[in-house]
Amino acid sequence: MWKPVLGYETTYEVSDLGEVRSLRTGRTLRPVWTGARRKQYPTVVLCANGAQRQRKVHTLVLEAFVGPRPEGSVACHRDDDVSNNAVGNLYWGSWSDNARDRVRNGNHAGAKLSLEQAADIRRRRKAGESGKTLAEEFGVSQQVVWNVYSGRTGNYE
Repeated sequence: MWKPVLGYETTYEVSDLGEVRSLRTGRTLRPVWTGARRKQYPTVVLCANGAQRQRKVHTLVLEAFVGPRPEGSVACHRDDDVSNNAVGNLYWGSWSDNARDRVRNGNHAGAKLSLEQAADIRRRRKAGESGKTLAEEFGVSQQVVWNVYSGRTGNYE
């Protein structure tokens, strides 16, 4: 499904799968990756009235299919895959919502274990397996094993 790009209604459309096309040529634009080295996003250049403007594809999708950005919100990818700009993967949320997504998906800066690995550590430690053995197997410190087992960390709940 295609909808007009907010602010460029007569020149561009965006699809619910995250593609952007020119109404003048009918061609799909090829996004370029812009941003800081570790924070790059697919971006397209839109032209109107002789002016060019770079716009992130996920923002165009949300504006067209959900509505304008609410004040104080950011565009969030549910699966943390910035190349997945399908409308079902995107939502307007807070910085905290975005951080919770990263923790849930195991993509936060301090992530060392998946939720499944943490559950396995808790189960096996409770059954008597040593923290040292588990730490070596999972490639983490004994302190991380203790934190997961004892519930001291909220990242694996």
